[in-house]
Amino acid sequence: MRLPSGRVSARTARQFWIAVALWGCHAAPLFACPLGDPQTAAQIVITETPPDCCYGEWAGSLTGTVAHVDSDSAVVVLYARTDRYYIQPYEASRLELDCAGTFFAPTHGGTRYCALLVRRDWQPPNVIADLPPVGGPVLAVACAPDAQRRIEFASRTWIVKSSGGVPFGPGPNSWSDASDNVWVDALGRLHLRITQRDGRWQCAEVFTQAYVGYGSYRFEVEGAIDALPPEVVFAGFFYSDQGDEADIEFSRWGEPQRLSNAQFVVQPDAVHPLEMQLTQASSTHEIRWQPGRIDFTSWDGECAVAPAPAATWSYTGEVPRPDVERMRFNLWLFEGAAPQHEVEVVVRAFSEHTPTDAATRVTNRLQLVAPRIVTERLDYELSLAQAGAVRLRLFDARGHVVGRLLEAQLSAGVHRGTWQGARLARGVYFLHLESARARRTARVLLLR
Repeated sequence: MRLPSGRVSARTARQFWIAVALWGCHAAPLFACPLGDPQTAAQIVITETPPDCCYGEWAGSLTGTVAHVDSDSAVVVLYARTDRYYIQPYEASRLELDCAGTFFAPTHGGTRYCALLVRRDWQPPNVIADLPPVGGPVLAVACAPDAQRRIEFASRTWIVKSSGGVPFGPGPNSWSDASDNVWVDALGRLHLRITQRDGRWQCAEVFTQAYVGYGSYRFEVEGAIDALPPEVVFAGFFYSDQGDEADIEFSRWGEPQRLSNAQFVVQPDAVHPLEMQLTQASSTHEIRWQPGRIDFTSWDGECAVAPAPAATWSYTGEVPRPDVERMRFNLWLFEGAAPQHEVEVVVRAFSEHTPTDAATRVTNRLQLVAPRIVTERLDYELSLAQAGAVRLRLFDARGHVVGRLLEAQLSAGVHRGTWQGARLARGVYFLHLESARARRTARVLLLR
């Protein structure tokens, strides 16, 4: 989202730096980064994977973190399992590590997803029956759903986010799946807590195991979330790693004197700031997502007895169609700032209503793969599940179009291209792919 002051928020930073930062293959990184303590055993953690679905088709993205290795000596190899383990996203793929210790790649669907931290000179097989053991060229292995903590809340299964102690967006922050950061009490209420452990602040997030689509998503929160410490953010939202997002957020974004303490948001930049004053012991909030429209409503108290909504807003701009969105709740620190004390938010209830005539999600219609760092030419690859018109453009950091790479009617399948283009200045650019049904964005760092 873009804050009213014009400053890009931490979640937008996550969108481009983490969630849609595209993978790099084969070539050694331009900058070597020591990640953690080399005397400590190497670590790899999966932060998020697609659900069990979509065998043989694009299912979503896999993200994770690593620690205690050098980025010039190790890479990550991903596998998705159906009848066997298949390397992802393509044959012979290897993922470079960035200097934050994170990795990302789109993946085909499977029943299990595994990430291997391996030595750079190891050649991974494209298909294997069983994973190799840790030892020799294999430094560490993580698999999901095995290593992910799950909770049951409001008749849904939720995954608890963990970053393994490595800073990760938004924030960036450390995210913990410990039982004192996230738990469901005997009354069925979800507790999210920012804790301080071993001198480090740990934040909390949960997201639904399954994808969500058109429908109404309502949640009730206990306490004065309109009076959180200024650096604390609480949000209920749906989000996809392709940039689609709708949020109800409470925060002053690190500014104690800021008038607005809440906002309704539709990514990438539609924001409706609010100054919300809550007087009841709880508040209720709803995101209603339908074709061509998203409606936001907040009530002071329970909506069934509140005389009128405390705030409403409707958005009819570029409304996303169902793709790989999940419903999420998180409690985190803006720009990683330290609060004066631990903070807790309790989500008393969550309910959803999905219309029976809701359109099916459009996952796998469009995929975009490009290097994260380029020096001269830009090689890209796009994959269409169905034939159609597509447009591929390059934007600078201010949102100006600086390159028109492709505008054509393409057949279903994989299409590759190269763009030499004008001699652009070094810096950050965004590659944006659009079709009638979906859109994808990739961040590119141009070095000269």
